[in-house]
Amino acid sequence: GRVIVPAGTEVVVAENPRVVEYAAEHRLSTPVIATNGNPAAAVLTLVEQLLWSDADVRYHGDFDAAGLAICGRMAERGCRPWRMDAGDYAAALERAERDGVRLDRDAHRCGDTPWDPDLATVFNRDRLVVHEEFVLAQLFSR
Repeated sequence: GRVIVPAGTEVVVAENPRVVEYAAEHRLSTPVIATNGNPAAAVLTLVEQLLWSDADVRYHGDFDAAGLAICGRMAERGCRPWRMDAGDYAAALERAERDGVRLDRDAHRCGDTPWDPDLATVFNRDRLVVHEEFVLAQLFSR
């Protein structure tokens, strides 16, 4: 069978299953799907069917080289990078600094971020890693 949703249905695809737990704990109405890292065939099939239904499929992942690469691949498939721009990244860095949270440094530079070219520039400056768990509250708050 094919998954069909009404056109325009907002669906969030996230890298970390913790985002699904957060959505459930807060009884959010937006469906959330976790890829659990690199999306497996089942997740890609589901996303494809949602896009085929004309759903508004948004993608969020970690701000690290691997996460930004996954975001790029999901964008190429038709997902809309969501809260994954240079401003979102800068806001997370500011909050970490303000709260005294030490962020790890990624050993790798990220590739291009065509949905926001500034993001690659800003990320590659210091390569500070911001995991989805750190921005959970901000993801659904705006």
